[in-house]
Amino acid sequence: MAEAIMINLFLLVLLVIQLKEQRKILLQAKASSIKKATAFILSALLFVIFWPDQLSDQLKLFALIGLVCLVGFSKEGLGADQLIKLGVLKGEYDQYTAIEIEQTVNYQTFVTFYKSKNSRFSLLFSESPQILAEYFSLLKKEEKLVFKEEGLTQKKQRNTKVSH
Repeated sequence: MAEAIMINLFLLVLLVIQLKEQRKILLQAKASSIKKATAFILSALLFVIFWPDQLSDQLKLFALIGLVCLVGFSKEGLGADQLIKLGVLKGEYDQYTAIEIEQTVNYQTFVTFYKSKNSRFSLLFSESPQILAEYFSLLKKEEKLVFKEEGLTQKKQRNTKVSH
């Protein structure tokens, strides 16, 4: 029973920390309705199928369902000085080597934060690439920006000379 209580307390602390971080979001990323629906259905199935008789096991299952809901329904976005996303402990913009902004086919903006060769985080926004570029310019991060268009980045396009 003590184990189940401690698990729920740690989950509660994680929830409070995450909610505190989410309040710092200035530009919110688009939330996936598929992710939310999957979290809801999985939570309901876990509740119905695995509901135990003992109180301590019920508390553990409640913690698991709470964690699934936290992952499915947490907000993500850009703060004043950091990327805010569940699982990103330190998301300060200074630690990223590049921030790539790409407009998708359906007029949404896909932003990828490159930390190292195999470490990156991506978010999808409904704002235009120009608004996101202005946002990062206000934060003095324009040297990290890379604009991806039709397979070529703007940095590469600037360095390519066109002769007529």
